[in-house]
Amino acid sequence: MTLKMSRLSRGAAALLLAATTAGTTVVVAPAATAESVAPLSTETEETTDSAPECKDANTISVLAAFDQMAAETKAGIPAQFGSMFDTNVNNLRASLISTDVAYIDVSRDASEINSVAEENEDPYANFAVARLDKIRNGQEDAVVAFQDLSLSEVVETLVLGMYTFTVPLDVVAQAMPSIMPIPGTEAVAGTPLIGGYLTVGFLAKLPFQLGSKGIKALANALQDNLTSRCWEGEDAPSDEERLSSGGANPVIPVQDAERGNAAYMSLDDAETCVPASAETLGAALDRVDQDMRPQIPADKLDAYDAEVARLRANAQTARVANNFIMKDEEDLNPILVMIDNPLVTFTWGAIEGAFDGTSNQTTAVADLTVGNGVDYATVADALAGLIIGQIWDSATASTEQNYDVGSLFDLGGTQSAKGYSVLPNLTNVAFYFTGTALEVYDHVIDTMCLAGTEGTVTPEE
Repeated sequence: MTLKMSRLSRGAAALLLAATTAGTTVVVAPAATAESVAPLSTETEETTDSAPECKDANTISVLAAFDQMAAETKAGIPAQFGSMFDTNVNNLRASLISTDVAYIDVSRDASEINSVAEENEDPYANFAVARLDKIRNGQEDAVVAFQDLSLSEVVETLVLGMYTFTVPLDVVAQAMPSIMPIPGTEAVAGTPLIGGYLTVGFLAKLPFQLGSKGIKALANALQDNLTSRCWEGEDAPSDEERLSSGGANPVIPVQDAERGNAAYMSLDDAETCVPASAETLGAALDRVDQDMRPQIPADKLDAYDAEVARLRANAQTARVANNFIMKDEEDLNPILVMIDNPLVTFTWGAIEGAFDGTSNQTTAVADLTVGNGVDYATVADALAGLIIGQIWDSATASTEQNYDVGSLFDLGGTQSAKGYSVLPNLTNVAFYFTGTALEVYDHVIDTMCLAGTEGTVTPEE
């Protein structure tokens, strides 16, 4: 059966091949005549009634996928360009075969991780989870031949690279100052909520925001296209067959913090284990104590033990009203998912708790989970960003204009001053990075299991 490649598939194939063979010299041969091109084999031209044995992107090797894409693409190329095409393909293929990579730098598709990773759809978290799993399995110094990677591993790593490429665009958008009101909007420029969108700066950052979203959409479309089609050929070897130990030179060196996290988090079926985010703060304190105690000098142990005991006692006596324990957006109201603001979600839950009775119930801090801790950190980060952002805007405002706040909604005509700055908003940039880091960490601890709890939970029907 002859498979035909869609136009998007050909474009995706070209992008994939270009990305994975950067730096390769491509030789362009002189155009060949139609007579010099070898005819397609009868076996290729003939179709059979039997369907091909399809393999998915998690199974097929990237080299086999490359060969299939090259063969299908050649079928649509004019005969006079066949020799030139073959020369370029052979150069690219030779580059694939001769390249080795640090296994720790290779990401992993969400479908190869677990259901939580598929739900989160976070390439950064997928990469972090894959690294922790490899560190835990003693593969942090392993090397793998590029040709032995699966197609999904290469595509997921390419998607990660495309997402990373959007970071400068996001930074520019976050740093964009308000500059000045849009000419002609003075009548409503001072109106709360609306006025922030009626600035030249807001218009100026739109291309960067849309560009970032466009690149991510392209990355997702590329991944969907390459991983959803039918593949034929050799399977990627197993880790036992393809990995060689030692000599890795990773782009991102392994950090001690990663080794520490890999020591207590494992990767397994998310539905049959206790997620790392569910570890209580009391248990986390005990775990950290066990790790640190051997490192404490003997003459400091008494002081250390006293401090740990104080922390344990405080964690047991300090309590939090249950309505101030942040809930998932979808558990409160679907509209919160669209708003996607931790401050709004936290406030909504606190107010709702005053009516459903949870405000009358409390939980000891020691019984809160690590996930709750990340939620509080996210809320604190968003609140700090809001406050410091306002201070920055006021301190750097180069122009100030007075507006009649009630001019749009007839609120009484209260005068309000609004400042406009031309300096980049560096506070927004800082909180963009901290907010992204917290979100990725939250996804990682939701995805991974507490070591030793694998298979101890019965999946819900």
